[in-house]
Amino acid sequence: MTDQPDHTRSLAFEDVILSEGEALAVWSRAAQLQAEADTPDERGAAAASAPPSAATVALAEGTRAPAGMYLVREIVAAAREAGIADTHVRVALAEHDALGHDLALAVEQIDEGQRDQHIGVDARCVRASRVIPESAATVLQRLRIAAAAAPWSLEFETLLGDHPAHGGVLRFSVPVLGGQRDASTSPVALNRFVYQATRVGLQHIHVTVAPRGTESQPQCELTITGDLRFGERRSIGIYRALTKVMASVVAVAGAIVGENTAGPAGAVAGLSIGAAAAFGFSTLVAAIGRWEHRLAHRVLTAELDALLSRVQRPSEEARAFGPENAAPVPRLRRGFDEVGFSLRAGLRLA
Repeated sequence: MTDQPDHTRSLAFEDVILSEGEALAVWSRAAQLQAEADTPDERGAAAASAPPSAATVALAEGTRAPAGMYLVREIVAAAREAGIADTHVRVALAEHDALGHDLALAVEQIDEGQRDQHIGVDARCVRASRVIPESAATVLQRLRIAAAAAPWSLEFETLLGDHPAHGGVLRFSVPVLGGQRDASTSPVALNRFVYQATRVGLQHIHVTVAPRGTESQPQCELTITGDLRFGERRSIGIYRALTKVMASVVAVAGAIVGENTAGPAGAVAGLSIGAAAAFGFSTLVAAIGRWEHRLAHRVLTAELDALLSRVQRPSEEARAFGPENAAPVPRLRRGFDEVGFSLRAGLRLA
């Protein structure tokens, strides 16, 4: 994978090659996604297992991967042996592809102490999942229409891997507040989904479809995952820079004021007061950051769940009111006068 992935490529997903560092980052992210999954069994499996090390991957004889590089199929197989579900590995691979090589490695190196101080949300993704009593084909068609509508305004970007019903991952780009995808489209309207996504740097969501049920009674589990790590890294950088600048300004200003009013001793006292004020400002900035990210996580999760609800709604309506074709359909039958001209239209029920 390159820094700028080519989303038009036809290369088989299973044949993509990653470096050892990328493979370890993907395994780490996949274990993280599984730990945050809603299914209790998946949470238990993630807690009981650790991401595999590079040594656990044994490349098959004759593969074209050079030394220190790994095929996606080998990465998936190694994670499976460690108890990590294939779905989470494939989503992690899709997120890695979306971020690009350098950024994908950088977001895995976020300092946990800084993250706790400024982000304050345990989850590093937003996630919504729902089992819908329809075939994968029906669900995908509904998703395509619903995702493009307001308030989500998601734009389909690419499919990574096989058909979604067979392990492929769909990627949609998330609109940016005030942004415009091309000259033929209008700027994105303000709503709470777009605002919060822009606020926390949510750039893409990835969608998986897992068939459930039987042939006679089809179901499928539709899961949407949004990667928050890019936004976390950006926010931490902004908070730290803002805190450093303000701390320096306040401390220097305190020292200058103190010296002008009470000489050298006043400068020391002013510096101390300025430092205390800077610490208070830093604490306030961190508290605001944690509040903003908690709010954004709740809002984005609710909005993604609302998207799933929109996809499921026709099924619920059919279950409540019966299939659409069971409702009476008006039929228009023409009447004729004695000279054969059509004079009126009688509306009768079939």
